[in-house]
Amino acid sequence: MDIFLTNGPAGNGAHLLGSDPATASIPPALRGTFDVVRIAGLGGVLRENEWRTLLANLYTALKPGGYVVAVEGDPVAYTERRPPPLAGVAHDLTAAMSGPSALAQINCVLTGAALQQQLVVDLSYRLGQLLQTAGFHVKGCSRALGPTGGLCSRYTGLRGTPLHDLRATATTIVCEAIEALSRTLLSRGRLQAPLSTSIGTEEGRASLARGAQAQVQEGVLLLFAEWVAQRPIS
Repeated sequence: MDIFLTNGPAGNGAHLLGSDPATASIPPALRGTFDVVRIAGLGGVLRENEWRTLLANLYTALKPGGYVVAVEGDPVAYTERRPPPLAGVAHDLTAAMSGPSALAQINCVLTGAALQQQLVVDLSYRLGQLLQTAGFHVKGCSRALGPTGGLCSRYTGLRGTPLHDLRATATTIVCEAIEALSRTLLSRGRLQAPLSTSIGTEEGRASLARGAQAQVQEGVLLLFAEWVAQRPIS
């Protein structure tokens, strides 16, 4: 069973669970029938209670001994000069959104919007604990950096796949997210950059977006993690 998010849920697993896999229950005929469930890209839509419901549902869907494989990224940008935390260390979200740098502007939009939506912004750090709480045995976690702009030629994906061909796509996705989210935050009176400094005009928002997008085109790094966990055999 696969549950992915692109512009909306996709994959046969998402269809089996209906339009909202986070809250739908597993049909009785499907309980304990899957060997592997893969999920990806749900961090941008699920709050913590929804993650707990989803993982409980996936536990029910898997056979004893079955696996869940989750690939998720965090909405916190870094650079080579300001690298992400080591494995097992949480993001310092306040530091990420503080100061006058373009990087802080990016995070005021990406991280700030996620926090205001009450999303889990540190799945690379916390998803293991959520899996364990749902009853899974965590078997491993692999981390990789998702670059944009000029950094795409210098990094590889989780499987060592070259990323230089994804430069335009990755850069466009993040730039468009900054544009859309900054507009939404402004319309709600919640746009800040740096942290605790409100922006209340379209001119201010546009200036913020230009600076942030220029940094994205130069290159930022987003942290991704693949978690592998098993439903106990007995």
